[in-house]
Formats: sequence, C-alpha cells, structure tokens
Amino acid sequence: MPDTGMTRSNFFAFSKFSNFVNLEIKKMKRYTTVDDYILGHPEQQAELELLRSILLDTELSETVKWGAPAYTFNKKNVVGLAAFKSYVGIWFHQGVFLSDEAKVLMNAQDGKTK
Repeated sequence: MPDTGMTRSNFFAFSKFSNFVNLEIKKMKRYTTVDDYILGHPEQQAELELLRSILLDTELSETVKWGAPAYTFNKKNVVGLAAFKSYVGIWFHQGVFLSDEAKVLMNAQDGKTK
C-alpha cells in the first residue's frame, strides 16, 4: 500500500471506487468531432443542433475538448455543450462573470464552482 496516510480500509475503499470510475471512463465514447458528438446523442440531437447553430453565429471557434463540443475565443474556453440522459447542458467556463437578472442560470456543482 502506498504511503498516503490512509488507513488500510480507506485505501481499499478508495481503490475500489477508483477502479469503478476508471471502468466507467473507459466505457464513455470519446468523440473527435462535433458532428460525431451530435450523431452519438440522437435523443438530444435537435437541441444540440439548435445550440450549435446559435454558437456558430458568433465569433467563437468550434472544437472538441474532453470529448464534447467546446467553443473558444482567442484559444480560451468560453462555453461548452454536454448531452446527458434526459437533458442538454451548456456550461460557461467563466460563468461567475455573467449577470443573471432573470435567474435562469444554475450552478451544477455548488460549493465547487461559481
């Protein structure tokens, strides 16, 4: 067991969790193009295509990062798209700086991100 300061039981619980996470990551498809990403999510295809068309009407550059569509400005991350089982998410890399007078934005990781 590595010298991490963990107890033996904590280490094995962590190892089992890590193995599970690694297995799940291996199952996830890694897309290399936005077209493939959209085709790989037929349940959300219409929503992804609509959001993509809106983003492509801006000065943002389209790319794929972390296996999902991402849009950049001057090579800096601005916004990304993600398809889940029952919804499509849009994330803003620097969302903390957005004003949200209509209160429509939500933080998907309260306590971790702003």
